[in-house]
Amino acid sequence: MFIVVFLGFLILAGLTAVVGRIIYLSSTTPAQPAKSEASAPAGVAEAALGRLALPQGAVVKSVSVGGDDRLAVYYEAPAGAGIIVVDLTTGAVLQRLDVVPGGEAR
Repeated sequence: MFIVVFLGFLILAGLTAVVGRIIYLSSTTPAQPAKSEASAPAGVAEAALGRLALPQGAVVKSVSVGGDDRLAVYYEAPAGAGIIVVDLTTGAVLQRLDVVPGGEAR
């Protein structure tokens, strides 16, 4: 009987701890403040402001962050698939790669 009561107490204590932590984290300010578009420097490219030029009819299939300041965007377009690598600190497009089937170069 003691074990059942003790385990019930542990379950309630665990749930209380989880709910308390959720309330604590939701009430504190984030460690890194969110950047606003208005605070971007004048010389920053359009990609840093949230715009990235893709080919006509392209659909983004996946996005991946590499390191602290690289973003790779994989897209598929009617003309073919590709990958665009963007520097997140400056917004500059570092590289555009065409993805071709069978290892053939265009």
